Amino acid sequence: MKFSKKLGFLAVLILAVALVAGCGGQPADEGSGDQIAPESIKIGLNYEISGAVATYGGNTVNGIELAAKEINANGGVLDGTQIELVKMDNKSDAAEVTNVQTRLITVENVLASIGPATSTNTLAAIPVAMDNEVPLLTTSATADKVTVDEATGAAKEFAFKICFNDSYQGNVGANFVAGSLQLKKAAVYEDTNSDYSKAIAKVFKESFTALGGEIVAEESYVDTDQDFKSTLTRIKAANPDVIYLPGYYKNVGMIVKQAREIGITVPFVGADGYDSPELVSLGGAENLNNVFFTNHYSSQD
Repeated sequence: MKFSKKLGFLAVLILAVALVAGCGGQPADEGSGDQIAPESIKIGLNYEISGAVATYGGNTVNGIELAAKEINANGGVLDGTQIELVKMDNKSDAAEVTNVQTRLITVENVLASIGPATSTNTLAAIPVAMDNEVPLLTTSATADKVTVDEATGAAKEFAFKICFNDSYQGNVGANFVAGSLQLKKAAVYEDTNSDYSKAIAKVFKESFTALGGEIVAEESYVDTDQDFKSTLTRIKAANPDVIYLPGYYKNVGMIVKQAREIGITVPFVGADGYDSPELVSLGGAENLNNVFFTNHYSSQD
């Protein structure tokens, strides 16, 4: 994404949070007349600044900080209110996500929070936000259940997102494989520790078979795995035309590299979790031919 586009995107995000926050808080006394805007509002950042998906968290935080700086320099929001960011590192760990969200709300007294980046981590933060009635907004947690209660179908009152859902990109991936690539037999390889991976894989399988495709193999891994060759060997034996691999860049890079090493040459198709410069260094540029993924934007635009 061009930097100006990213800045604009994040500026809209922070303004949205500020406006949501401005609608809450303590009600004014009746007949109190004009209200004086606060000097600043505190927005918490609960992001993966270190750990397995630090690319996502670090880059997003950089953009948010730059956007806040420019917004503040141009007069702030809500009639001159400045944005004060409180940044905390959740270390790409779901347990730490909960701790960070609790500290942001109960210690730092933030009015709203942004993040985390991934679906699993955002789902760990949402109960804290909901219990304390503090709005949470995520830029990139694509799991449908981030904002919708699976049991009731109702929207979660204090959880918001500005990205597409996994049901959308799983369906787009299936249509790309069946339509654009004209492939009929798919293997699905998912991370069973990841809400994100499982949700996209489920939709892909449903959509692909509805389009006349066949799922010839289903294998799984967990995000801490290092050696994927045994499951990849089983996938190879099923002779698929394509491997659908919804996962994050660190696993994907290793998986694609090991797949090519054992002679798997078919395309890999995945989702927005591939989007990191580290994918090339982990997988090797020579191994990433015929690798495709859905994403929120095109870097060519």
